[in-house]
Amino acid sequence: MIFLDKDSLEDRFVDLFSTRITDEGLKRFGEALQRLRTLKSFNLRCECTSVTDDGLKNLCEGLGRSLEFITLNFRECDISERGIFFMSKELKRIGSLKLINLDFGFCQKIRDDALYELSQCLKRLGLLHSVKLDLGSCEITDKGLSNLNESFDALQFIKVKSNR
Repeated sequence: MIFLDKDSLEDRFVDLFSTRITDEGLKRFGEALQRLRTLKSFNLRCECTSVTDDGLKNLCEGLGRSLEFITLNFRECDISERGIFFMSKELKRIGSLKLINLDFGFCQKIRDDALYELSQCLKRLGLLHSVKLDLGSCEITDKGLSNLNESFDALQFIKVKSNR
């Protein structure tokens, strides 16, 4: 069980740096995050192959609606388009987001259709003014990039190096 002190984490930065967390751990962490209703900033770095779409989904379900800044680093995890669909669905409900940093580098199951869903999500976030997206070594083509093109006034950085 994960315990988060509600008073000490409100309006603070949460960082789980280089953990070896699993889907089950992310589920528990997502449940704990639900109690932090006024959390403004969340940063998770989770570079491990044991995390899948289910872990990303469970974590994102716990994100509060007061978030303004989010960084999710799932580099080299076993994330696919399905995980991006789940994440996009959950991010859409957080209307206060101003800055999003997403790193899914080396998640080789992410393909073009995921970028369409992500672009639709980002279009709906009216306060958003900065997006950084790393999709290096994913299965992204010209079609996927064109999906992003129509929705990104806020896009500051995109990395797609070594894509097919």
